[in-house]
Amino acid sequence: MGVHLAVIRNFIGANALITQGGILIKMFNYGLGQWSSLIVNLIQFAAVLFGLIYVQTILGKKQLFLISIPALTLLNFGLVAAMIYENVTAMLMLMCFYMAVYGVAFISPIWAYPSEVIPASQQLPANILHWLSLSFSMLVPPLVSSFMPRSNPYPVFIFFGVYGIMGFIHVRSTLRESNNRTYKEIIDSFK
Repeated sequence: MGVHLAVIRNFIGANALITQGGILIKMFNYGLGQWSSLIVNLIQFAAVLFGLIYVQTILGKKQLFLISIPALTLLNFGLVAAMIYENVTAMLMLMCFYMAVYGVAFISPIWAYPSEVIPASQQLPANILHWLSLSFSMLVPPLVSSFMPRSNPYPVFIFFGVYGIMGFIHVRSTLRESNNRTYKEIIDSFK
């Protein structure tokens, strides 16, 4: 489970939006694209603070995943539609909603949970998969864009959406709540 979370952290599409959101918008509206990365990342920053300070104190990690993964998946498919129809306003709004959900409900438990369920001596495979999936999620959108009409990377977000569906099914069926549990209690819950 912890290894899969190391991969889903990147294949849900957030890193592509965090680092290339401005480039995506710039393809359709150059002036707005210059500011969209800043806007999207400031929203994420505020959402992370709210999520860490308030939301994590009232919801467990499993609940946060079960809320955030389907929401991010739907937002990926919304981005696909906005990209196909080249609706820049919808793209930017969806990116902003995406970063809000990502910051409030996804980012903090996705970093905490793997370290709670994988002993430090066994974290190498999760770290390798994290970096490989990060590389994939960062390199593939520009490559796909270069082959698409008008450099539109919507197929990448279809992949992120489909992976989100598969990730949700896996997380829903196998993730165990870790809040207020010892490492031994968490590991025993997997048996």
